[in-house]
Amino acid sequence: MINAVAPDATAFPHREAAYKAAWSIWWTDPAAEADSLRWMREFYHGVHAATGGVPVIDDVTDGCYVYYPDIDLREPKCTTSDVPWYELYYKGNYAKLQQIKKTYAPRNFSAGEYRSALSTVRCGQGSRAGSRPRTRSTAADSGKSEPPPK
Repeated sequence: MINAVAPDATAFPHREAAYKAAWSIWWTDPAAEADSLRWMREFYHGVHAATGGVPVIDDVTDGCYVYYPDIDLREPKCTTSDVPWYELYYKGNYAKLQQIKKTYAPRNFSAGEYRSALSTVRCGQGSRAGSRPRTRSTAADSGKSEPPPK
């Protein structure tokens, strides 16, 4: 059972999520790139309109799933939320993860914007047309009205 482990016991804090969701879009025609990216961003921001266009951790959503990296979260023009990207992915575990990495990977061996190699797509820009899917993610809460015990 995933929620048998405390949210701060490992790097993965999403112990109360009932499911995870990802929206992906692909295009093969280079001319469709701008419209495809715009549509995905508008859809994602519409789903999370009440929380600044991102899945802010609350009684409905549980942040972002780390294996679905979304570099738009680091772009101020792509979100109106004040919640930093690392809180969406790691909740309160980020400082601990930074310390572990400093101790065990001081040469930044597994460096990356979030954790590893990511797409080069940024809000307002494109990638090599048709070369990569665009994915947005949400980890949804189980519907409990109180946060998990700490």
